[in-house]
Amino acid sequence: MAKGDHDSPSGRGARCSFIHSHRFNIVAGIGALLSLVTVVLVCLQATGDLGSRNNSEPPFLLVADLGTENETGAILQVDITSGSKVTLPLEVVMPTALDYDPLTDYVYWSGRNNYIQRARRDGSGMETIIDAKGYHRSYTPVYGLALDHAGGNIYWSVYMTETISVAKKDGSSARTLLSSPAANMPYDLVLDPRNALMYWVDFAEARIERAAMDGSNQTTIITNLTYPRAIAIDFNEDRLYYSDYGYEIYSSDLLGNDIRQVMQDGEKWVNGIAVDEDFVYWSSVWPHSPSSPHLGKIGKLSKCDLTKTVLVDGLWTPDGIYLSTAAPPGVTNGRP
Repeated sequence: MAKGDHDSPSGRGARCSFIHSHRFNIVAGIGALLSLVTVVLVCLQATGDLGSRNNSEPPFLLVADLGTENETGAILQVDITSGSKVTLPLEVVMPTALDYDPLTDYVYWSGRNNYIQRARRDGSGMETIIDAKGYHRSYTPVYGLALDHAGGNIYWSVYMTETISVAKKDGSSARTLLSSPAANMPYDLVLDPRNALMYWVDFAEARIERAAMDGSNQTTIITNLTYPRAIAIDFNEDRLYYSDYGYEIYSSDLLGNDIRQVMQDGEKWVNGIAVDEDFVYWSSVWPHSPSSPHLGKIGKLSKCDLTKTVLVDGLWTPDGIYLSTAAPPGVTNGRP
C-alpha cells in the first residue's frame, strides 16, 4: 500500500504543528481554568462553604453586650457563618472590652464594676484579677483589653485615669506603662506581639498612637481624626483597622500610611472591630435613642466582594468583640 500524505515528512510536520498548537491552547485553557477555580475557592472559603479552618470548633465571635441601665449585659458567643448565638453563663456587670485565651478557655473582660475578671466559657473558674478603679474615681471604664499570649500578660487602658497598664494573666505584677500626657483618654487597645508593639486610640487628641510593649518609643502615627474609638490589626495583610466619625471604618498600614475608607455603617456608632483573612466584623449601635432596646448589631463585610451583611441584630449595646480566627501568631519580642 502506498503511503498517504499523512505519513510524509510534510504531513508529519503539519500534524506536529497541529498538535503543538492545540497543546498550547489546552495548557492556556487549563491555566485560565485554574485561575478561575482559585478565585471561586477564595470566595467560597470567605463565605464558609469550605468549612472552618479549625476542625475542633467552628470559628466564633465573642461579643460584650453592655446592656442598658436596667440590665447587667451579657457576653455572647456567635457563630461567624450562621449568626447563631448563645449567652455564656458568666456573671458580668455591663461588659465593655474582652479577649480570650484559647489554650485555657478563659474569657477576660472588663465591666462597669471597674474590675477585670476572667472565667472559662462554661462559667467555671471565675475570679477578679484586677481592680481598675484603684483609689482614683468611682467609675473608671476599661475600654481597651488585650492578651499577650506568649508573654503571659494582659494589657488594659483606662479612659478616666488616662493610663495603659500591664500585668500577668492572673493579675499579679501589675504596673503602669503610660500615663497622661503620654496617654490621653486611651480608648481601644491592640497588640502586635510579632513586633513587640501596641497601638491605641487617643480619644482626647483624636489620633492613633503606637509604642513598644514595654511603653517605650511612643509615637503618633495617625492624626486629625474626629471621633476614633475602635482599633484592630489584620495580621494577614499587616494593616490597622480603626473607626472614625463614629460610624466609619478605615484602614492603614502599620505605619499609619496608605489610609483607605473601608465602610460606613449609616449613623450607627462603631464600638468594636475584628478582622481575619476574609472578613471585617464590627459591633455598632444607634446612638440617638439610648432608652430604646435592641438597636445594636454585629456586621460582617466580605473582603472578596465588599458585601455587607448583618450577622446578628436585636442586641442591646454591643461593645468590644473578639474573633477566634484573628489571633496573632503566638510570639512576642518584648516582655515587661
